[in-house]
Amino acid sequence: MKIRTGDIYRIEMPKYEWLNQFAHGRILNITFGKYLDYASSKLLLKNNVNEIWNMDLLDNQEYVSVRKLNAGKITYELKKKKEIELLKFDIIIAFNILSIIDNIDKILKLISQHLEVNGYTVISIVNNDNLSNHPTDLITKDINLFTINDFENKLKLLFNDVSFFSQGTVTMNEKRKENISAIIRNKIKDFLLGSNDRFKFYTKYMKPLHKPISKINRNTENKITKRYEVIPFKNGSKPMFTIARCKK
Repeated sequence: MKIRTGDIYRIEMPKYEWLNQFAHGRILNITFGKYLDYASSKLLLKNNVNEIWNMDLLDNQEYVSVRKLNAGKITYELKKKKEIELLKFDIIIAFNILSIIDNIDKILKLISQHLEVNGYTVISIVNNDNLSNHPTDLITKDINLFTINDFENKLKLLFNDVSFFSQGTVTMNEKRKENISAIIRNKIKDFLLGSNDRFKFYTKYMKPLHKPISKINRNTENKITKRYEVIPFKNGSKPMFTIARCKK
């Protein structure tokens, strides 16, 4: 799944900030990589969360990490994965992993088995919309795409009180602007690459500016549009991500 690490922080941290409103007790955070283990744990441990177990599906080791707050400081320890089999959790988080893994039903069953009665699981997926031209590179050939109906049907087999939220809703106006910008950029690039002299000028003076300018533009756009804010799901909306909150 091709996502820049900078995008991971901007996209995922708003999910944890939103979840922090109702997070409590013991949490299991199932991830695909350890990018935000510390940052998300630090955020969630500020409120009513006692401990956070982070299980990375990419890690083949027999251990998982556990973070707790002790006298105002975050403590860290490793536990054997087998210990999870004996535990129940108040909250289980699974952000975007269903969009990547092959054994979707197995993970959903694991979540259901280890969730406390009246506990919540929060699961997000990449939405099944045509976002292939979006600058976050969300859609790749190896990603699992769901419609919200397919997602809901899977969840209702195991959980109750399923409610949906959106993150990163892209309006038609925003898509139109992005398409126009892409057309203009491509025409400029075709012009610059049309001759050897222009190509040399592009390579020497313009190409090195692309990354810093793009970064500034993305940061500015994110602040203005609140692109990654989590909001209640509305019929007809086309979010980048669909988030489900389910009660056991």
